[in-house]
Amino acid sequence: MTVQMSTPRRNVRRMCRMIAFAVAVLLVVVGAVICMLPSVIVGCEGGFFSKQVYSAHSPDGRSRLIINKRAAFPANEFIDPAIVVTMEVRDGHTGRLLDSTQVELIEDSNLRDPVVEWTKAAVRISDIDIDEGDHSRIVILRSAEQGAPSDAQ
Repeated sequence: MTVQMSTPRRNVRRMCRMIAFAVAVLLVVVGAVICMLPSVIVGCEGGFFSKQVYSAHSPDGRSRLIINKRAAFPANEFIDPAIVVTMEVRDGHTGRLLDSTQVELIEDSNLRDPVVEWTKAAVRISDIDIDEGDHSRIVILRSAEQGAPSDAQ
């Protein structure tokens, strides 16, 4: 003889399983929202769009250095997110891009005005990152015919 569970008891167990599943789904959704929150806040403030932070012309007027920053995606925090710094050298008369390079800084507050040295063939950019000090040096070529850019040393 088989004894079957009464219907009310079976319904209670089924209801407990559904509640446990709903709580698990809710925890996953809340966790995802918390992880996405810095990116949403930075995005609402326009942090993922490039903003010009520095500009300089060469002494001979042939070239122009432009430094832009934007928040790195996904944002690691909303108060002081990691940023991508783009450095471009453009022709001073036509605006044509001659060379560019990008570096990522761990925090936005680490960015500072660089020390720029203009030579006939290149632009040397140093001290752009507070944490790196004098060790961060970037060379960007001023002429498109001179080859590919050299990265940070």
